[in-house]
Amino acid sequence: MSALLTVSAMTLLATGAADTTFTAAGASRMVVNTQRGNVEVRTWDRDVISVSTDAGAEALGVSRSGQTIRLTQRHDFFSKSLNIRITMPARLAIDVEGVFSSIDIAGVRSDVNAETVHGAVTLSGGSGAINLHSVQGGVRVAGTSGNLRLYSTNGTIEVDGHDGPLTAETVNGAITMKRIASRSVEVTAVNGAVHYDGTVAMDGRYVLRSHNGGIVLYLPRAVSATVSVATFSGGFESDFPVTLREVLGGGRNFQFTLGDGAARIELESFAGQIRLRQGSND
Repeated sequence: MSALLTVSAMTLLATGAADTTFTAAGASRMVVNTQRGNVEVRTWDRDVISVSTDAGAEALGVSRSGQTIRLTQRHDFFSKSLNIRITMPARLAIDVEGVFSSIDIAGVRSDVNAETVHGAVTLSGGSGAINLHSVQGGVRVAGTSGNLRLYSTNGTIEVDGHDGPLTAETVNGAITMKRIASRSVEVTAVNGAVHYDGTVAMDGRYVLRSHNGGIVLYLPRAVSATVSVATFSGGFESDFPVTLREVLGGGRNFQFTLGDGAARIELESFAGQIRLRQGSND
């Protein structure tokens, strides 16, 4: 049975309770720190927070400082794989930091920060400042808005539906973006392909880079953009009729204009094929 707690400066979860519920009144942010296991965050419109673990409530400490509520895996449980499920108000911002942890967050209507070393990060929803980072795992995002920053060292990055600035970087993995509405996109993959499918704003800037992978860019038929292409040993294909203007420099560097040339598009691949496709991939 859930215990109702009013969290003060250093109130701890009730020992022995598998599920614990406490008020979120006056709070604006939830912070979660864990060593190993899965963290699942879901939301509701109630102004309370419910927490459950497969190791009992004694595995976590909970404290509050000002408007921030913090959940921390206790040192005595660092060697255990702890699965944590949190249901919280959708209005709260959320920060999750793990080591050997997969992180799955859905339904948040505020800022989201999630970072792990070994594990995937999955986010559905979120708005404002969104920062997701995995060293040994992929990052998947859907239905976000705001300033989106995504990083992975050894994993793929996937974005399905985003409104706002987008920055993404991975070393060993592909970057795939679709249903994007943004005026600012900058993505880099070292050993992986880059795919972009979204709008191109008149005042937008879109920078897509891959060292050892191809780039595929899906553009609206009535696009207006100045396109710069740079490659050393890769090729170039376009569904659009283009007149190339060579730019001085090593390798193959050239520009061309589509429509009135309003937006700026920069495409760079050292060894991969660069392709412009007309229409959408859907």
